[in-house]
Amino acid sequence: MKPGLSPRGFWALMVTQALTVLNDNLFKQIMLLLAVNLQFSGRADFCEDMQACVGFAFAIPFLLFAAIAGDLADARSKRQLVLACKLAEVGVMLGAAAAFLTGSLPLLIVVLFLMGMQSAFLGPAKYGALVEMLEARELARGNGVMQAFLLFALLFGMGAAGKLYDWAEALGPDQQFARLGELGLVFALIAAAGAFVARGLPRLPAARPGRALRFNPVAPTLAGLQLARATRGMLPAVLGHALYWLLGAILVFAWNEMGKLLGIEEGPWTQRLATLSISTAVGCVVAGRLSKRSIALRIPLLGGLGLAAAFLLVAAGPRTPGTIWASLVVGSFFAGLYLIPLRTLVQRLPSTQHTGRAIGFSQFCDWVGIVCASFAQTLMKLAGLSAFDAFWVLGIALGLGTLGVYGALRRALGPVATLREVRAP
Repeated sequence: MKPGLSPRGFWALMVTQALTVLNDNLFKQIMLLLAVNLQFSGRADFCEDMQACVGFAFAIPFLLFAAIAGDLADARSKRQLVLACKLAEVGVMLGAAAAFLTGSLPLLIVVLFLMGMQSAFLGPAKYGALVEMLEARELARGNGVMQAFLLFALLFGMGAAGKLYDWAEALGPDQQFARLGELGLVFALIAAAGAFVARGLPRLPAARPGRALRFNPVAPTLAGLQLARATRGMLPAVLGHALYWLLGAILVFAWNEMGKLLGIEEGPWTQRLATLSISTAVGCVVAGRLSKRSIALRIPLLGGLGLAAAFLLVAAGPRTPGTIWASLVVGSFFAGLYLIPLRTLVQRLPSTQHTGRAIGFSQFCDWVGIVCASFAQTLMKLAGLSAFDAFWVLGIALGLGTLGVYGALRRALGPVATLREVRAP
């Protein structure tokens, strides 16, 4: 922790972002389960692949607003931005409650878009605050702790979403949306709790108060790309991180469909997916401890290839629930080794004044990947690939991508990347 900052602010940030992730995943996973049930029952009346449409609605705000959110995180106090986003989340979740009560899927998709929008503005602010709060030698470990909190919240959110969906569905179609509307009020209370906790963040000054805000998403994105190309090693780290989120989004779509194909109820099957987050969290903590003043590039190389091997094991079979779950539990540990070094490089390679822009550009690329996952899902359907076959695509793409990212990083930074010390603005 940097001199003058208390550990209380760090833990306030951890809890705040965990509550955000919890709400995101409760709402989004319920929407995905609703979508896949409509699809399998033949009621997908305005979209060929309902899961892809739901995923697209949540992801597209990150393409529209991620770059300007990065500029805003540099130009304004990150504490104030986090507070504003959390208050906006309360309003969005009240909107979700109202949309559930109407039973209108198009209206729910609009609310999901708004949820993605507030999350887009929150991302650069929270990750940028972490950079300003921690010494260089603590950042990788701090990233590991933050990712662990994020994944445990994701674990609880996705696991609870399956159970809550089963609970609402048991009442039948007439009462299902009324009960989901009640849940929307609970989501609003969770958002309010997050806003309260966020008040404990330290009063960090703006990193670059004079930065102009450009509302055209193209210009900030191009500026972020220029920064990434001018900063040795940043572009491959950004692209490698984005590749994970592209493939992770496809994994969630495939998992939800595999449950249907295997005849397993949403609650238990979603809980199995959520437990993978525990393994990833352990990998994140280990990666954080291994990466203090420097990052050995063999760590993300091992992580990416280990996860790719797990995907290929799922594709090769046997395609039974236990085998699928066990393969991905092991693979998820390697996901943590892959993610944390790349995230730390994105935060630490640029200068302090450009941290927000760098994170905003990285977030933009992550969500380009997630949007592309919706299109990839549709293309795989048109090609006749099953949810199980999708894991061949995941394994081959991640294996080749990991080798490419490792080669580019090694050429730019050498086998070990030394982390630059950053002073508070």
